Amino acid sequence: MSLRALTLAFAIALGLAGASAAPDASEPKPWRGKINGYDAYLPDLAKPARAAFINISPVWLPDGEPNWRAVAAEFNSIQLDLPLTYSDPEGNAKKILDTLRAAARRLPNHPEIENLNVVLFGFSVGAAAAGGTASSPLLSNADSRLPPQRVLAVIGLDELDQPPYQAPAWVPQLFLSDPDDGFGGLLTDVEDANPKITHDAFARNLVAKAGAPLTLISQPGHWHGGSVHGYQHRIDFRFLRVWLEEVLKLRLPATPPLAGPALAPDWRNHAGWLGTYDVAVRTSTQPWSDGERMVNVAISPRDSYHDPRPFIWLPSERAAKVWRAYAATGNMPPLTPDQPMTPLGAFIRPGPDPTAKVNDAMAAVSSDPAAAAPPSVNCGFGGVGADGSVLVAFDRAIKAGEAASEGVAAVDAPPEFWSNVMIIRLKSLASAGRLKLTLSKLTPADGGQPVDAVVTASCR
Repeated sequence: MSLRALTLAFAIALGLAGASAAPDASEPKPWRGKINGYDAYLPDLAKPARAAFINISPVWLPDGEPNWRAVAAEFNSIQLDLPLTYSDPEGNAKKILDTLRAAARRLPNHPEIENLNVVLFGFSVGAAAAGGTASSPLLSNADSRLPPQRVLAVIGLDELDQPPYQAPAWVPQLFLSDPDDGFGGLLTDVEDANPKITHDAFARNLVAKAGAPLTLISQPGHWHGGSVHGYQHRIDFRFLRVWLEEVLKLRLPATPPLAGPALAPDWRNHAGWLGTYDVAVRTSTQPWSDGERMVNVAISPRDSYHDPRPFIWLPSERAAKVWRAYAATGNMPPLTPDQPMTPLGAFIRPGPDPTAKVNDAMAAVSSDPAAAAPPSVNCGFGGVGADGSVLVAFDRAIKAGEAASEGVAAVDAPPEFWSNVMIIRLKSLASAGRLKLTLSKLTPADGGQPVDAVVTASCR
């Protein structure tokens, strides 16, 4: 990959696309700015907006994450950062509607924005805010046949709640769990539930008894909102992307809502597919280690489901097959199988513990050795013999690879792998100078072809 291509890839991932050469008439014309003081992004000014993606909290999740951004681009959905509180669902809903009106005024060629239906995303307590806000009568009439019905989907990362923080039973909902999350694990109890009930049982009850279109998946590696190594949101959104694409294909209004908001349909007992599984612990298998894992995973169209076990809902055959593969193996299948695994970023972490997030310094990483211009950073290694690590994140889970070093530090142990993160432990040979790591035989867990990469930095 050339330096120009690498720069553009990082610009897109960071939400900075458009800083390079002006697009021609056939390319999207993205807009980014502030609405009521908060970040906003529309993938293409030349096309009508079709939905609003509301990122409730925290503001760094997910924004420019490539998969979240790709779904927004596919459906030309405006992305809005709106930090909201779980304790004020009516105020939250009013804030969303006020922001959509402000966005329509800011972009006068897009009056449809005022009437857009919404996708609500929240992490942890933000997931409670998303569910509660979705149930506000300003967005969802208690009678699902009557307006307003403005909610297309609700996505909760690491939290699923009971009323009053629960999304309406007719709205598609995705719960992203994690095997080692003490707050949002499948076998962790729903917060404040009396009598106690696990997230797993609670979710399956909602689907089986209330007909709720609810999907859950256990995603090893991100813990509570980020991996144990402090590298945020690098695997969560690939399944989210598939799920949301399938929901929006079926649920978006066919035309821009110029006259008024469209009535989002009641999806209780939606046809779709069903999935079921058992939950096992202490299996000593990767990538779950001894955490929770989904086993005996099965899927079926709703109308031919005969498994006696309680089930969860899946929006389509495609989503069901991806869910089955991910649940059974702990690794997302490639969304584009022929595309080589790609390094997304690298950072240097001083100290003996690679899980301790302190004084991280970004390094350059590329699949093209000629493209990795070394940034000048404070690597923080200290004196000769000090411990440190380099962590490299990829666009999918990685299971093997080798590392060789040149310059100020030496590789001190075989590389370790945690989901989509490769950890290379180092011993410093000098406090300043050039650091180069040559990574080879990098093997994706999904069966793709091995690739090579190089990490560089100029330590000062």
